[in-house]
Amino acid sequence: MFLLAVTTGLSVAAMYYAQSLLDEVRDALGLSTGTAGLLVTVTQAGYLAALILLVPVGDLVARRRLIPALVAAQALALFLLAGATSATQLMIAGVAVGALSVTAQIGVAFAASLAADAERGRVVGTVMSGLLLGILLARTVAGWLADLGSWRTPYWVAGAVQLLLCAVLALCLPAEPRAGAGAGRPSYREAVASVPKLLREEPLLRRRALYGAASFGAFSVLWTPLSFLLSDAPYDYSTGVIGLFGLLGLMGVLAASLAGRAADQGRAGQVTTAAYMATYFTCGLAGSLAVTTAYSAGGWTAVSLTGAAFGLAALALVGWDAVVARRG
Repeated sequence: MFLLAVTTGLSVAAMYYAQSLLDEVRDALGLSTGTAGLLVTVTQAGYLAALILLVPVGDLVARRRLIPALVAAQALALFLLAGATSATQLMIAGVAVGALSVTAQIGVAFAASLAADAERGRVVGTVMSGLLLGILLARTVAGWLADLGSWRTPYWVAGAVQLLLCAVLALCLPAEPRAGAGAGRPSYREAVASVPKLLREEPLLRRRALYGAASFGAFSVLWTPLSFLLSDAPYDYSTGVIGLFGLLGLMGVLAASLAGRAADQGRAGQVTTAAYMATYFTCGLAGSLAVTTAYSAGGWTAVSLTGAAFGLAALALVGWDAVVARRG
């Protein structure tokens, strides 16, 4: 459980290193603010595509072999990003890093398959805590490492750590429990097709995914341009100080653990990872795209209004969900 928590945290963290480094990336490669901000957007786009196309592979092959392979591939993508010398190279590497971050979701599902029924929620909550720690601490660690070297340093270090993690995973991951007799595996095509089918056929999943997505859209609106705001006057903060802002969300780690314990007590249900997270990151991607334009056009005031719009949408969807639940 601890090893999978570390794996999910490091895998998903790779998507978020850039958010405290965008100002340095912009200046070092001579990019515009809008182009530099697209690094976050294309990384999320890669993640979204892989949720639909790569996560279902976890139901078709042994995850104890798949997870180390994906971790090694992400290490190579991080090295490519660290060595990028143009916007094109930067964006291609960003897409690859984002796509391979779905190792986190495969790791969560793997942890669930290893846990007994009575403790599955607690185990998933613990592994999700590792994932959230990766998201929150990525900006802080990346900022500190960039202060020691340059914006490339966090990616070189992260790639090396991922290679080491790959070796540990290959040696230590256990085999999954065998499926019962007669339990056939779906084909890859069936597994991919099941993602939109679930959203179409399960209204509860659809509603929960939508308001989670709107909330994540607001999250993306805040974090994508924050580096530009804090690195310019009147703040003029270093990347290390900017990274410290990631610590403000640490309460979310406690929330994941408590939610997992609640699931063991029957107060929360399970959803299909790919269907939920694909919806979730679609809105995150929309938030990143919207705020890149908003910041260029209207500065932080436009960013705030854009974030408020996503937040109000989330509140409206939560209210709608509550009304539907009462009627049901």
